[in-house]
Amino acid sequence: MKDVQFPVNDPIVQLFGKLYETCRLSNWDYHGTAEEKHRQREIVDWCGQFNLDMAAHVQLGRNVIFVGPSGTGKDRLAVSLCRCALANQFTVARYTGAELWALTRDVINGHESEAELLRRFCEPDVLVISDPLLPGQPLSDWQVSWFYRITNSRGDKCKSIWCTLNVAGKEEAEQRLSPQCWGRLNRDAKVVKCFWSSYRKPAEVVG
Repeated sequence: MKDVQFPVNDPIVQLFGKLYETCRLSNWDYHGTAEEKHRQREIVDWCGQFNLDMAAHVQLGRNVIFVGPSGTGKDRLAVSLCRCALANQFTVARYTGAELWALTRDVINGHESEAELLRRFCEPDVLVISDPLLPGQPLSDWQVSWFYRITNSRGDKCKSIWCTLNVAGKEEAEQRLSPQCWGRLNRDAKVVKCFWSSYRKPAEVVG
């Protein structure tokens, strides 16, 4: 399967940032042990197969949850799905956890009504959330309330959420998101386990 090519004003750069400009399934850097490389090949192949039937997945409102430790390429995998969704003319919006919670705080200050913000989260065909969990802490009651409304509203409308989570597994996800939010996000979802060593490393160590 060939990767979708975009012009210079790549919408992926607008959604994810310049770091992901050259991100493709075809140039995934397999790393770690032989077993870890094998698991990565399985996941990369799965993403390729998911892309082949992208229209059906989005029309069904299929959620995808990438789980695993930090630095394992979960957002890179989400980028590969987004490229295909955009090529199929689906609308995509993406927020980091920090951006998501900043927007909900702005509601308190009257920048936007709660109904308007929820409508904005529900508009795109695909909503990508890059780790709604801030490091080392569960969601606050306010954040749980918003995440529940987003997942519930999009679920009722059969609209996809693709989410990356820096968690060790289902138990941690459920505990930090709340059982209600995890249950709605996890409903009929594809859960992609990215459990291998981090790709992130320094370019140079001095001293």
